[in-house]
Amino acid sequence: EFTVGGTQTGLFALMAATLAQSGIASLRIDFTGSGESSGDWARTTFSGQIADAVDAFDYLQTLPKVDGSRVGILDYSQGGLVGAHLAAARPEAHAVVLWAPVTNPISTYSTIMGPDKVQEGLAAPADSPITADLSWGGQTTLNGAFFHELPLVSAAGAIASYRGPLQVMVGARETIVTPQPTAGNQLLRYHTGPERLILLDSDHDFGAEKSADLVTRALAPQTVAWFKDHL
Repeated sequence: EFTVGGTQTGLFALMAATLAQSGIASLRIDFTGSGESSGDWARTTFSGQIADAVDAFDYLQTLPKVDGSRVGILDYSQGGLVGAHLAAARPEAHAVVLWAPVTNPISTYSTIMGPDKVQEGLAAPADSPITADLSWGGQTTLNGAFFHELPLVSAAGAIASYRGPLQVMVGARETIVTPQPTAGNQLLRYHTGPERLILLDSDHDFGAEKSADLVTRALAPQTVAWFKDHL
């Protein structure tokens, strides 16, 4: 989560409010070890995050105020990779929207952390911590187990198991999940079912760190429209 430029609202909170205004309830989660969740972030893995997402999807089926037969999936960036795997695990999902989903994890994380750091992580024992500088500033520490899964997860491979409506939204000026729109089209190539790729004039964060303009003008409305059409 990060604050949208010119507001005091996080991107996901803003999206949740926009969905609510259209009569669509939403559940936002922090993966284990991140945000307000308990656990150790260094121990996060793709498989662990996918398991968290499946648990969240299944939790919604237990709520009496939720129509469990009309549940959609919305994910962003690394979450987009997780969301594709969630759709494969729960193909009964009625609609999926993926924002700038990671499609080639080794390439993306080599961009974010540097190829040498990714190779170090791949060679490290599963429980060894690897601290890396991030391309946008700051650092993160992840155990070798995270890096070991980089070659093993595939958004396109996962989405091939999902036949429901899929909308992929990407930025034409991407520098993290590249190249675009090729990376976005990779998912459509393997997906079977109603689908649409939307290419926006933006970078990886859809300009949201500087301004809410593109989010409120295109990203959010077209996300809502897809869910209203298919849920």
